[in-house]
Amino acid sequence: MLKAHQQYQKDEYLTSVKKAGDFIINSQIKAPQAGWPQQYDRDMNPGWARRFEPPGACSAVTANTIGMLAELYLYTRDEKYLKPIPAAIKWLESSRLEENLWARIYELKTNKPLYGQHDRRIHYLASGGRTDYRFQGDFGIKETIAYCREVMRLKLQYKEEPLSPTDRAAKVDNMMKSVQRAIALLTDQGYWLDRETGMINLEDYVDNMNLFCEHLELTQNKK
Repeated sequence: MLKAHQQYQKDEYLTSVKKAGDFIINSQIKAPQAGWPQQYDRDMNPGWARRFEPPGACSAVTANTIGMLAELYLYTRDEKYLKPIPAAIKWLESSRLEENLWARIYELKTNKPLYGQHDRRIHYLASGGRTDYRFQGDFGIKETIAYCREVMRLKLQYKEEPLSPTDRAAKVDNMMKSVQRAIALLTDQGYWLDRETGMINLEDYVDNMNLFCEHLELTQNKK
């Protein structure tokens, strides 16, 4: 919606963005677990999704959400979008398992890491969870916290400046190297395998597809 409003300047797109922002603010879990869950029940409480996804505060979703709030502030200049961020950062930093490692889901109230299985039971040990699901990871949290703090510190002005021909050529060249690496790692069946686990990682798939789309956008839009 932000991109749509930026491109077409239609009021309804900005209205949609603001409604989404208000939902994000209102759906934040109360401190000290001031994050966001992966899913909600009908009463807007953290709820079950798949049988191995219990209700809880989700570190990965929280990082993505505060990043979105920072973008909303930069675009709208409305400081209400910054207000939920400090409490969320405080919870993320207090929930770190070790350096740059978080559990995906934390139990409500106790803040214990949760690891799901198809038996729909609660497991507190990483060995009790599915091995084909990222119940632990860095989830880009460290980088997102740094970005949000920089936005709050500087209160940067959102403005997407057009690239000069020289800068565009350099960006395309650097991006092409990443595109070529991604293509080289693509299997004959059309997917990417995680180097550590040897399993399909959908996050890698999404990242690589976004890379391809951004490269196409840069190379096809000559303005």
